[in-house]
Amino acid sequence: MKGILIKRGAEAELRKTTWLGKIALKKMRVPKAYRARELDNEIRAQRTRQEARALHAVKAWGIRTPFVFEARPKESLLVMEWIEGKTLKETLQDPKTPRAQKIKWCRELGHIMGLLHAHECVHGDLTTSNVLVRKNKRGMELVLIDFGLAFYSHKLEDLAVDVIGLKKTYNATHFDFPAGWNAVVKGYTRTFKNARKVLAHMNEVEGRVRYA
Repeated sequence: MKGILIKRGAEAELRKTTWLGKIALKKMRVPKAYRARELDNEIRAQRTRQEARALHAVKAWGIRTPFVFEARPKESLLVMEWIEGKTLKETLQDPKTPRAQKIKWCRELGHIMGLLHAHECVHGDLTTSNVLVRKNKRGMELVLIDFGLAFYSHKLEDLAVDVIGLKKTYNATHFDFPAGWNAVVKGYTRTFKNARKVLAHMNEVEGRVRYA
């Protein structure tokens, strides 16, 4: 089940493989030489467990994520459903994508973030690269991926930092489409009752960083 390498990141290798006759994605967290071996093994195993649990849990909240076929925390390995589709980043940057569709997807992204935060789940790496746009029987849907840094928290600070992460990457990547960020915020505030408190705290955090 070695598979074809499709991405090598700082945290993990992603390979396209097969699992019981199905096309699948294998995610293997790579060892970190700067950490003691036992500590590194435990950290990678823990993050593998957390990611598998989060991918499963969020489905109950109406968020589409890949199905986990197999989890081997001791080997830092996850085998997941292969999702065929472009990233939301590519879709928003594609000049052929209608403006109204881009606004709709951004609002949906905000809705997804609102659902996560309403259940005190911090994604940890919200970017338009970690959302896939795929076809389904009803048309198109967004699929949220990469829960490797996800954790649970009710703290405004943690939720605000999650939003800041998305805002920074969005503005850096899609600086020519500010209306999209406005749509993200709209979807977020419509979904999550404490969204305005989080956004206000986000402004406070950004102010601290700016004048630190």
